[in-house]
Amino acid sequence: MSRSSRFHLPKLSVIDIASFFGALFLILLPWQARIIIFPGMLGVEYSEYGTFSFFINDIILALFLLSSAMTIGEFRARGPRSVAYGLTLFLLIAILSINNSSLQSVSFFAVFSLAVRGIAIALACTYATLHKSWLMWGVIVSGLMQSSLALVQFFSQQIVALPGFGMVDHAPATIGSAVIQVGSERILRAYGTLGHPNMLGGLLVVSLLCALWMFVYTKTRNTRLYAGASLILISAGLCVSLSRQAWIGAIIASVIFLGYCFFNRVRNSLMLGAALCLLLVPIAFVSTHVDLVYTRLFASSALEQNSIEERKDFLDQTQTIIRDNGWLGIGIGETTHYIYTHDRKKIDAYSYQPIHNVTLLIWQEIGLYGVVAWYALLLAPCILFFKKNLHAPNPFILALLALFIISWFDHYLWSLPFGISLFWMVYGLSLTEASSSG
Repeated sequence: MSRSSRFHLPKLSVIDIASFFGALFLILLPWQARIIIFPGMLGVEYSEYGTFSFFINDIILALFLLSSAMTIGEFRARGPRSVAYGLTLFLLIAILSINNSSLQSVSFFAVFSLAVRGIAIALACTYATLHKSWLMWGVIVSGLMQSSLALVQFFSQQIVALPGFGMVDHAPATIGSAVIQVGSERILRAYGTLGHPNMLGGLLVVSLLCALWMFVYTKTRNTRLYAGASLILISAGLCVSLSRQAWIGAIIASVIFLGYCFFNRVRNSLMLGAALCLLLVPIAFVSTHVDLVYTRLFASSALEQNSIEERKDFLDQTQTIIRDNGWLGIGIGETTHYIYTHDRKKIDAYSYQPIHNVTLLIWQEIGLYGVVAWYALLLAPCILFFKKNLHAPNPFILALLALFIISWFDHYLWSLPFGISLFWMVYGLSLTEASSSG
């Protein structure tokens, strides 16, 4: 056998390795297989909030952070130093809030999760030299997998427990399952492999915006075809999640993106094709599920009204907590335990949830200084974008905008490991140029 005919493995640089692990982490992020290290307890009942777990995907995360750190050491960091200072200050404020917690073990684990699954990821994505296109395709593939599963769940109206993937049983008649009641019928929302349909919706919004960017700005025909097919399937998954907050975020971010393309004179055929891929499934879904969509949008059923009333109760609780502890907060991760200990009724543990608003949740847990630091960090990608006047909008800035909108209607981007990792990875990538996605 001649030397020329021998099989040779491709040579991988440290950038290739870090980018691979980053993309793999995004693909596996929704798969929630884990080992519970410290169960959160309210009295004698289990609570997800306050629980600290080791996720199987944490192994991939460790490899991504390690290989990313190697690229920072070998190549010049590309992100603004002020962001590193801001992230460090934000983490320090969270650490100091532990002193205010009545259950410091929970706050310690919450800080650890924020530091490793949040701030470390943001620093790696901001300063490491990575193939951004690999990460974009990672989140697109993740969205495709979740959308495919979501469609099966929605049309079969059943979610089968798969403990190895962190999935539990859900059915329309099961109490606690996320359903929409239309008349006498209960319609089960799609979960994917995640703990709630709204979490699925948040992931799919990010995937959708990356696929949209790929469709418009890629230079190869085959990649555009893949991106277009991805847009159609991911939009279908977003529809069956029945997540209003995700719909709002996706619509606003997509309109801004297409408007930016229009004013930068992107070819009309590309914009028309992107709009067609985006709208094809939603139009078909609305036309075939009019009553379901109407009920979801306008909260016309008793279940929807009960949900709204619950959120009003959470808001009242938060206003009281902020009034009494607004400057320094009650301690990161402490919300449900604090509410439980101050509630004389002592209802079931599932009923104790954080406020469905990340801004207010940060305020009540780590104080007013934490909120100021949070918004200062959120302004950084916007300032960087307008300062550089980029020709191609970074899809992750649009994704960050969508997640910010979602953060006003839900808490998982701050309270749960999946949301923490998703938000801070998008944040870090929003500080880099999409045109450097090599």
